[in-house]
Amino acid sequence: MELYFLRHGSAVDKSDSDSERYLTSQGIKQMRQVAKGMKRSGLSFDKILSSSYVRARQTAELAAQGLRFKGKIRFVDVLVPGSDFKDFFKLLEGFEAEERILFVGHQPLLGEFISQLIAGHKKAAIDLKKAGLCRVDTSELGLVGEPAELVWLLTPEQISGR
Repeated sequence: MELYFLRHGSAVDKSDSDSERYLTSQGIKQMRQVAKGMKRSGLSFDKILSSSYVRARQTAELAAQGLRFKGKIRFVDVLVPGSDFKDFFKLLEGFEAEERILFVGHQPLLGEFISQLIAGHKKAAIDLKKAGLCRVDTSELGLVGEPAELVWLLTPEQISGR
């Protein structure tokens, strides 16, 4: 299974509710460039799952648009801040081994999930930059047998070629 983790783009600092924070114009531009870079790199996904928070939803939609994703984005609670890795792991169990899945969400949650998969704990300090992308490959889901493999961790500049 190829698991891709995309952190939302730059968002406004203030809002009445954290879940309502939206991408800035710079964040939208940044995500369009990242999506173009992903497309240029030949990335495609079988599924896209996202946090329901506005900034993550916008990021997922921009990525899907740039990649010409034909499926429907699934919004799942397990990708909102404060979620538990056990719930994320249960979600993974429902996917096929050959699937390529993009998860769109937030830091430090995505970094903690990546750490759990590759190291078996959340203390590996994975720093996923805003609009950054990470690939983790696993056949054993990181908890049984071999840990998952961190294939790459890219900044938005590396993805977009800037």
